[in-house]
Amino acid sequence: MCKRKNRFRGAMVKIVACVALSVAINLPGASPSAAAADDLARGLTAYKTGNYSQALKLLRRAAKDGSSDAQFHLGAMYFNGHGVAQDRDKATRAFHDAAVRGNREAQVILGMMYWDGRGVPKDSVSAYMWFDIASRNGSQQAAESGNRIAASLSAPDIAEAQRRARSCLESDYQRCE
Repeated sequence: MCKRKNRFRGAMVKIVACVALSVAINLPGASPSAAAADDLARGLTAYKTGNYSQALKLLRRAAKDGSSDAQFHLGAMYFNGHGVAQDRDKATRAFHDAAVRGNREAQVILGMMYWDGRGVPKDSVSAYMWFDIASRNGSQQAAESGNRIAASLSAPDIAEAQRRARSCLESDYQRCE
């Protein structure tokens, strides 16, 4: 298992790479087809062996068929420039698509991206919102990250982030802005 630093800054790429190489898990709301699950497994194998063109093809197909894990891994490929030109805009879209499909790892990464301003404008309220969502979905890392950044937020900012997180979850990820 990859070890993570306790700091946000400087650890982002390492975290994305570590999570991208971890075993994909099924999350609430994510029910990809059997074909998508097979493409995801084959895509991750191709990724781990450095066959990025095959990984990209398989992960794109799995994502199209509903796999939030495949969408997450596509985001990691674009974020890190593995087999594709590094593109933070595409990475952000892929992570967002995975996050609104219920992928809590993507929710954590979005929180970090908003906190650091990597690929998105720095936005502490959005960062806290995504950490809150991921925490409610069972991510201990998100709970810890949210607690750390809460010290730098005002009470109204925390309330707004929590309101937005509730709206996102209550709308089944239809209103997550």
